[in-house]
Amino acid sequence: HDISTSLPLYAKTKVVRKDSVESFLATKVSLFSTPAIFGLITLILVISGITRLLINKFKSDYELWATLGANSSQLALLISGQMSLSGMIGGGIRLFSRLSTSRFILFLGSDYSRNA
Repeated sequence: HDISTSLPLYAKTKVVRKDSVESFLATKVSLFSTPAIFGLITLILVISGITRLLINKFKSDYELWATLGANSSQLALLISGQMSLSGMIGGGIRLFSRLSTSRFILFLGSDYSRNA
């Protein structure tokens, strides 16, 4: 009769050393920080691309205002105002589309749970 078969599971586990716990935690941190870093890099690239797109779209307007006598601070204020306005419009569109989409998905989920 083997004594290990009569012991509960927690008694059969090995004793964990402190350095293995620290390496496990370091692995967990790197596991969750890697997607966050890639997400941050993606966010920066998308924002820079959208900014470049808007500047290229309004480039003729900026050149016109510069030839009409607008100084650099006025152009910077105008560009930041246009960027803020486009961000608010895009955010508003996203907000209302997400609200209706989420309500529809919740409705489908509640209908499915009642039929199950």
